[in-house]
Amino acid sequence: MGAPTPAVSAAVGVSPTAAAATAAAAATACTFTPGWGARVASRSRVAHPAAAAANGTTVRMTTAAPSSPSVASRSPPASTSTVDYIVVGGGAAGCVLAARLSEDPTKRVLLLEAGGRDTKRMLHIPLGFPYLLGSDVDWAYTTEPEEALGGRRLYLPRGKVLGGSHAISVMLYQRGDTADYARWDAAAGGNAGWSAADMLPYFKRSEANTRVLGGGDTAAAGGHQSAADAARIHGADGPLAVSDLRCVNEMSLAFLAAASAAGLPRNPDFNDWERSQEGVGLFQVTQRNGARATPATTYLAAARGRKNLTIHTGVMVERVTMTAASGSSPPRATGVEYIDADGQRHAVTAAVETVLAGGVFSSPQLLMLSGIGPAEDLRSHGIPVVVDAPGVGANLQDHPAAMVSYVSREPQLDKRKSSVFYTEQTGKSLMTLLRYAFGGKGPLTSPMCEAGGFVTTPSATASGRTSADLQLRFVPFASEPDPYASLGEFAAGGAYLTNSSSRPAGFTLQSVVARPVSRGRVSLKSSSVTDRPVIEAGWMKSEEDVATLVDGMKLCRKIAAQESFSPYRGTERFPGGDVVSDADLADYARSTCHTANALVGTCALGDVVDAQLRVKGVAGLRVVDSSVMPTIVGGQTGAATMALAEKGADMIRAAAVAEAGAAAAAASATL
Repeated sequence: MGAPTPAVSAAVGVSPTAAAATAAAAATACTFTPGWGARVASRSRVAHPAAAAANGTTVRMTTAAPSSPSVASRSPPASTSTVDYIVVGGGAAGCVLAARLSEDPTKRVLLLEAGGRDTKRMLHIPLGFPYLLGSDVDWAYTTEPEEALGGRRLYLPRGKVLGGSHAISVMLYQRGDTADYARWDAAAGGNAGWSAADMLPYFKRSEANTRVLGGGDTAAAGGHQSAADAARIHGADGPLAVSDLRCVNEMSLAFLAAASAAGLPRNPDFNDWERSQEGVGLFQVTQRNGARATPATTYLAAARGRKNLTIHTGVMVERVTMTAASGSSPPRATGVEYIDADGQRHAVTAAVETVLAGGVFSSPQLLMLSGIGPAEDLRSHGIPVVVDAPGVGANLQDHPAAMVSYVSREPQLDKRKSSVFYTEQTGKSLMTLLRYAFGGKGPLTSPMCEAGGFVTTPSATASGRTSADLQLRFVPFASEPDPYASLGEFAAGGAYLTNSSSRPAGFTLQSVVARPVSRGRVSLKSSSVTDRPVIEAGWMKSEEDVATLVDGMKLCRKIAAQESFSPYRGTERFPGGDVVSDADLADYARSTCHTANALVGTCALGDVVDAQLRVKGVAGLRVVDSSVMPTIVGGQTGAATMALAEKGADMIRAAAVAEAGAAAAAASATL
């Protein structure tokens, strides 16, 4: 079974003009510091034309809805309607919620998404993700100047499309370890239903894993996993397709051998909670038959035919509407107001609940615009305070990363080995294109970072930490210190067959702070939803995070120096042989660190929301997305977000049943 036809046509055709143009804009917006690589200074946003949706309707791929007026000057809505559930945000959590809540045919569900539908061809080709960065499916956020990074502004890609950030990610399926969920449970009050034992059924419910279905292969990862072990760890009947890699680069196997020679153990399944997360191996990915599997192509695709599910894209939710507090009753969320792509305002009432699933930036922004947040900040923007909630927007966490890269022995000649060294030549190989078009296999199925692992560094051990603080990711691509500049340069070169970029042959080892100590914050710029929130990432405020990256880069060099890399290793490109001391490595890390795309924490469990994910101080309103994670998990957060949304859907349905039962009992008592 091959990849979808639209994806195949993209692989051999000319890249859409908009994708190339926006990638070019992203690449030219980077300024380079000699010796360090790229610094993202700014990224321009480009307006894009309407695109035809799969069902033949028109989805307006606007950068944002028309300007939102101030709180005082809002015009009356052009239409009003009522549904049972409103889900704001069509990312990983929103797709899960919409699919699960609409399983009850008696409940009307409305899903509102600011981005467009997932019709862009490169969304479905795993190695097409460089074309997505900086394009019309990327919000392309930037931070404020970061104090601990010498005033650098960071580029933070976020998905602006059904499927959310998972739709433009590298597809890694990672859950973290049991201690991550012990921390969640403790934040929720203890014995609150968020432990690893509580979460495992939701992970299993969400996935259809090839290791259980019979199509997995753990041998290359360095160990055998029995069918019984696979079934203990993974699910088979869920919507989300999870698979082993369909093509493993020979350098990824060299990385595993080199890491073993450097003293790291093998780990055949990073999601097996009966063993340590530590070790190296091949990653599993969210793919089906070589095509990217997203929450939109899995959860939402299965639900789209339901008459009780309505999906609006290209809309911007302005605020949550609420009734005032009365006596001992708190204020209650009644629905939302949103602006469609034509600038028309609409009001929708939620008869049961309103659920925010806009993610780490949009959910806190919408709460604050609705009067729920730090009171002083809200008043400074003229927003009436409904609930003084200082935790809204606080606790921002991410995975900072740094690169150690090498060119091959012959950086230009070796590009001919296009299935080994990933450069612009990889997509020009007829064999590569045919393998993907007719079998869904080959390099175009690669997530780039195929192999890696988790390590507790010496610095973390010395400070008493027990969970791995470092993630390693191996990439068969010679990257600048900022990989987004490198990928942007490639994407700006055009479609696979005609790509005019010139990338050297080589490879990269990426060090990622898996469990950072530093925290940032999201706050309002104004009272208008169309003004992006103010983002302070807060990276490297803690020296512990700097120490993790320094230890990680030293380990990367040790691994790269092993014999198994000899056929592929030329000279170290970045940070370079003259960067040796811990102080110099720390300076390099601060000057070049970039996001590994796992942002969480701004509506934290136990602070902003309770153990049932209900917004504290307001009835009828929940937040169900990565923003409620009180601490970041070790590894990519997509899997945890979807499991969290599965659990959230159960909570919402159980509450509705309980409320209906109480109402029936009350009615019966009056007879």
